[in-house]
Amino acid sequence: MKYTPHNDFRMSINDFPHIALEINSQANEGDEFRMLLQGACYSRIGNWLRDPTHDKPIVIMAIYIDKQFKARQHILCQPNVKSIEVVFNWF
Repeated sequence: MKYTPHNDFRMSINDFPHIALEINSQANEGDEFRMLLQGACYSRIGNWLRDPTHDKPIVIMAIYIDKQFKARQHILCQPNVKSIEVVFNWF
């Protein structure tokens, strides 16, 4: 069986994800970490695919709902498109 991770909810603009949402489905809350890794990858890939003349980076919002139904919002961004660093909740 092939492992194909996907979010519980995702909003895309022009077929590119900008908002990802996960609801707690694992005892160790591993879904949240996978969602954050995916968000970081979305940010880097989105910046890489864009026209290099764009100076504003792609921002990804990731929302995780835990077992107490509390939502945690995360913002992921690669502020310097030429860098490999992705910033987590940089505001």
